[in-house]
Amino acid sequence: MAHNLEIVANDGNLCGEAPLWDPAGRRLVWLDYETGLVFEHIPETGLTRVISRDLMVGGIALGRGGRLVFGGATGLHLWSRQAEYRTIAAEMHGEPLCVNDIIAGPRGQVYAGTFYWGPTGMEKPGRLVRCDPDGTVERRIALPVKQVSSLAFGGDDYADLYVTSAANAWTSPYAPPGYDFHAPNTGGALYRIRTDCRGRPEHVAGHA
Repeated sequence: MAHNLEIVANDGNLCGEAPLWDPAGRRLVWLDYETGLVFEHIPETGLTRVISRDLMVGGIALGRGGRLVFGGATGLHLWSRQAEYRTIAAEMHGEPLCVNDIIAGPRGQVYAGTFYWGPTGMEKPGRLVRCDPDGTVERRIALPVKQVSSLAFGGDDYADLYVTSAANAWTSPYAPPGYDFHAPNTGGALYRIRTDCRGRPEHVAGHA
């Protein structure tokens, strides 16, 4: 079968990640991890533009009122427009909150995977953090890896949280201070964590 493959935007992303459909804005948002830029594409008009360049962003979630939640090396931020954002959480128990990827939970929480690097390599394992809507870091789950890369709810009741980790380290000028790209890595495994909250099912493709 021939597929109608088209390029709808070509901004030379060095590491395009985290595509997310915003139904209220009828747009797709995504990021370039290497440059820290966040883009939007509006299919109806064909417009593609950079909407954020002030924050290092590793993950995106939808927020209320057309806003977005960004996660990155400086924590979690509620973003409204270019240069206009509010920091939700920048530290956790006195430590900087360095976020790699995020996902929104069914009750408005934000789940974030973290990573911590120092001059000699991994200072501590990455963790899975839950941040409640009021900005409280509700819980953290330690993982024996340098970098948590992504996560998804699953299982029959969607109370299992699956977490992927990274076995490779990619150089980036936006990495946290002290990040050692050449240090040995212990990541690469898929983890499953039983939680006391539930996610929501993904949409199902209608192909037979």
